[in-house]
This record gives sequence, C-alpha cells and structure tokens, in this order.
Amino acid sequence: PRYYTLYHLFETPGLSLSQLSEKLFCDKSNITRIFRGLEEKELVSRHNHESDGRIVRCFITDKGTAVFHKVTNAHKNLNQSRFNHFDNHLQIQLQQVLFQLRQNLSVTDTIN
Repeated sequence: PRYYTLYHLFETPGLSLSQLSEKLFCDKSNITRIFRGLEEKELVSRHNHESDGRIVRCFITDKGTAVFHKVTNAHKNLNQSRFNHFDNHLQIQLQQVLFQLRQNLSVTDTIN
C-alpha cells in the first residue's frame, strides 16, 4: 500500500485521505497509519485546503518523488522478469485482460 500511496499522490496531487482510502481499497484507519509512516520519512505531506480548512490535502514531497521513481523502476524490472516466461502472444492477451479489468474497476469507482 505504501508504493500505491506514493503512486496516487504522484499521479493526482492533493487527494484527501478519504480519496486515498477509496483508491487503495483500504479503510481510513489503515490509510492514516500508512500515511503517517510515509510522513515520518518525509515522503509525503499534508496541507489544509485553501478555501475549506476542514479538508486536508495530501502531497508527495520531492524526496517522495525520488523514492517513487526508484521503486517504480525496481517494480517494472520485477514485473518484466515475471512475464519473461510468457510468449509475446500470451503477454499481449494478459495486458488486454488487465487493461479491461482496470477499465471495469474505473467504471465501478465512478458508479459508487
């Protein structure tokens, strides 16, 4: 969940903890604990919303961005090594299925 917390904040700066919780499919107490751990390492920060002080917006820091890029490269390498055993045709099919699954999850998120 820590990697995906950094991922979502990199992709969409300024999310609330509730929005992060929804994107990560975990309850608010879990995301709060995860976020605090990342905050202690200075990888993320939170700031009050400009116009509504009740809302806290979350951001990835420069240090967090550097860690995110480093971990993303390791993540890609790991995934590539996992898929090297599949022939090209099977890799393409798997990518298509995963893409469709991601689209379906996005539609479900929009409906809820």
